[in-house]
Amino acid sequence: MISADGRKSAFDSPAGVRALDFLRSMAVDDKSVYLDQTSEKYGPLFASGRIGMIISGPWMLHDLSQAGTKYGVTYLPAFNGVHTTVAGPDLWVLLNHQDASRAYWSYQLTKWLTDPTQDARWNLAQENLPLRASEQSSAAYQELRKTIRGST
Repeated sequence: MISADGRKSAFDSPAGVRALDFLRSMAVDDKSVYLDQTSEKYGPLFASGRIGMIISGPWMLHDLSQAGTKYGVTYLPAFNGVHTTVAGPDLWVLLNHQDASRAYWSYQLTKWLTDPTQDARWNLAQENLPLRASEQSSAAYQELRKTIRGST
């Protein structure tokens, strides 16, 4: 769907047409992809086993666990070998209000909220992924992995 040099769209090319036809056939012919513009229906349909594939993120882990859904996970497609994440919205942002006290305490609060202890208490307790890769070896994350049923 992108030209070989990565500089322009190639939707109107034989490869683009093949990609779009492939997606159309999955949605229309074999119904393995559910097209939902609102994102409100396809999550529950996947969790209930009524559709076979979904592009989503870690926010679905709790719902999948609650539904007892057996699922597997893979990376999103990569451009030039670089995998990206759907977790872009998961950012902590501190604004500069030109006030040293506000800046200090904003930083201290954010530091406390993102500390591995707090992450285990709040984030992992809700069956979300840890905030940082270094937490994957934590006891809290290992316990979470045991409780998420059916994941691979």
